[in-house]
Amino acid sequence: MEQALQFEPGSYLIRQGDLDTHAFVIESGSVKISLKDGDQEQILGIAGTGEVIGEMALFEDAPRSASVIAVEPTLARKMTRQRLKDLTQLDPGACMPYLRAILERLRTSNTMLLAAQQTKELLKTMRVRLSFEPVSELAVQVCPRRAVIELDVVPSEASTQVLIQGLQKHFKVGVETFFPKMGH
Repeated sequence: MEQALQFEPGSYLIRQGDLDTHAFVIESGSVKISLKDGDQEQILGIAGTGEVIGEMALFEDAPRSASVIAVEPTLARKMTRQRLKDLTQLDPGACMPYLRAILERLRTSNTMLLAAQQTKELLKTMRVRLSFEPVSELAVQVCPRRAVIELDVVPSEASTQVLIQGLQKHFKVGVETFFPKMGH
């Protein structure tokens, strides 16, 4: 590994869009990882002592996907692609922090993807609880007391209205909508 470099608050360790072939291990201090889209900055995370940042550049030739900026005085040790390649021959165990960082990124990405898919499914379906209280003689013959049914529907005011159209003449209809719990 190369010598540790000192970064003052506001200093860039990595700039979004740059083509680099190195990563850093934070020895002290902390950095923010941010993505810039036009004038908007989105903070993706904070990394501190012992964490690896920029590890993808050790394995691929692609522009940096985010910037890494010191938020306090930060000491970081630089690892170049060539040095990592040499270490795989000399001391394979020294490569483990970088491989762990990539696996953790993959694990986090999988978790985020699953959460996004579940959220998308939840937003597609809404549970509607309808209660029917008979108010006419005909309704009492069909349903002598209050009845409650639950349905999963695509969220829309129109779908709820279609369900209760025509029933209001014979029933007092109560409508409650909610999203089903995750995993159900």
